[in-house]
Amino acid sequence: MLKAVLIHWLIISTLVILNNVDQIKTQPTFTEKEFCTTNDEVMKLTENLKVQTEETDTLKKKINHLTKARSPSPESDCPQGSHSTMKSCYYVFIGKVNWFQAREMCKSYNADLVSIETRAEQVNIEALLISKPKYKAAKYFWTSATDWLKEGHWVWTASNNNVLNYTN
Repeated sequence: MLKAVLIHWLIISTLVILNNVDQIKTQPTFTEKEFCTTNDEVMKLTENLKVQTEETDTLKKKINHLTKARSPSPESDCPQGSHSTMKSCYYVFIGKVNWFQAREMCKSYNADLVSIETRAEQVNIEALLISKPKYKAAKYFWTSATDWLKEGHWVWTASNNNVLNYTN
């Protein structure tokens, strides 16, 4: 009886092994050529990733440099291309644009349209504009004052929509 049980167990074990062998045979395997191709592809992707990472790092450095150039600290001068008066920096652009385009242009320099809140600030800005021959020909300049939210209700958009307290 023990002999019959062992023979039965041996037959079942053999069938299980043969079944596993058949499954292994039907599963796809990599040939050496396929492995090399896949390995080459992985190496190319790794190299591309390295190049992209280097380019990203370079762009981050440029962005940091430009941000520092456009956002002066209190102890530094104004960014290149801007003018300083009354502890503020001003960019002046000449060209025909609407208010929204002018504001977007300022935003591209990490700035906003000017909010003139005192007589002294107005005098200093006027002096700046008069002192530069290229600005004299321009008749109008945009400020951040607007009543587009409510007709007749003027606010400074650059000053968190503060109501205009100073007028000239």
